[in-house]
Amino acid sequence: MKTYLRAMILFLAMNSFAIASPTNIEGAYICKSIEIGSHQLYTADAILKKTGEVYSVDSKFNDGSTYHGTGIYDPKKHVLAIVAINPNNPDETGVSIDDVHANGSIEGKWTYLGKTEIGKITCIKRSV
Repeated sequence: MKTYLRAMILFLAMNSFAIASPTNIEGAYICKSIEIGSHQLYTADAILKKTGEVYSVDSKFNDGSTYHGTGIYDPKKHVLAIVAINPNNPDETGVSIDDVHANGSIEGKWTYLGKTEIGKITCIKRSV
């Protein structure tokens, strides 16, 4: 009986997360990120928009830099993978892997191509 109850609790917990997970990650976000190397805190406004099977990602940071990217979202795993480039500085081309939480927030890790450090980013979806 204990095994059955444990299995049932696990099943319900997994399904409640799936039900509570955001099905629409499109929207405007406010983000905070730690820059690799300098470890400086940055903020950004980001827009995620569904474009076919992928998402376009556009962000503008408080230092004036902009990034344009493409993301792939796996709604079953609640994971968003993004590749993005700063069009004014191609050396700032990076990748990120992000967890999408049930409350709509996004937390992830990122790096620039060719670098050996990892930065962190947290984004909160803006209310409409």
